[in-house]
Amino acid sequence: MFAMGFAQATDNAGGETEFTSASANSAKQKYAAGVTDAQQKLVVVLKQVQGDVMRSGQLEEANRLAKMIAAPGEAVPEFTSLRAKAAVANYVSLLQRLGKQYQADLKVAMAQNLKAGQLEEANRVAQEIKRLDLANGQAADPVTGFINLVPYIKPETGTVAGKWTVENGAVVSSGKGEERIQIAYQPPEEYDYKVTFTVLEGDNCLLQLLAEKEKPFIWALGMNGAHTFRYLKGTGIGNNRTSVKEAPIRLNDRHTSIVRVRKTGAEAVLDGKVISKWPTNYDDVATDAPWWLLKDHSLLGLGSARARTVFHTVEVKEVSGPGKFIHEGKK
Repeated sequence: MFAMGFAQATDNAGGETEFTSASANSAKQKYAAGVTDAQQKLVVVLKQVQGDVMRSGQLEEANRLAKMIAAPGEAVPEFTSLRAKAAVANYVSLLQRLGKQYQADLKVAMAQNLKAGQLEEANRVAQEIKRLDLANGQAADPVTGFINLVPYIKPETGTVAGKWTVENGAVVSSGKGEERIQIAYQPPEEYDYKVTFTVLEGDNCLLQLLAEKEKPFIWALGMNGAHTFRYLKGTGIGNNRTSVKEAPIRLNDRHTSIVRVRKTGAEAVLDGKVISKWPTNYDDVATDAPWWLLKDHSLLGLGSARARTVFHTVEVKEVSGPGKFIHEGKK
């Protein structure tokens, strides 16, 4: 859940960029020391929790804690102990605060470099700031575990069909015809894909475009309440065993849709209710279906058909490990 945050802390504290100015090096050392101190405090708490769970006979949880204690900069398992979860959430939140302060200190250093005419050093510092901006954007929320994907939705490079815009942090389709856009993100094997949306006008459907490795499939939400996973082999574009008739998507109402993709199948949750389950190993996915395909079949995406839709949030929770952010939507 917090794998991305831990990996970033390790990378940033390691300091791949070599600075020559005292101000930039001071900022770097201050940040590294802060991360080390945060890790040490996390380990102290986790050791206390480990002792408690061992005394209560929770050996699997104790083993998970042991792995985290041995390598606090690596990916963290899914703990069951509320105290362990809280400690991890606090740690990731602290890393984010340290990262923001590091960026602020680097900006001061860059200004000093420019004033002193140290252009090469200023450029190195600028590149480090840019790298941190990207890393912070990819960090999971410390409470929910979801990563915001909106920064990786680029209409100029990701649009496959239709007209898409990003307005005030939301992704908007025009509502004219069948539209789809890919996100410069390749999910891991298991993940949760979540969108919150409002349909402003239209009468057809909106879609979450998904992938299991290189096998693309979609979750279609019909304005009339007919919802289904597509495309399954031998079923064409009509109903299949995943199709359901639920409450319609009403104009101007805000909805939340989550698709949970696992090795054993997928399930769809609409406004907090599981409405469709699809047990599968994905061998029944019709990968040659021409409708709603993205340029890169391994990426996530959004779609709408005659439905002008505002996607307020577009998020992913990485379950089986980190996904991959793709530069300019290409591998």
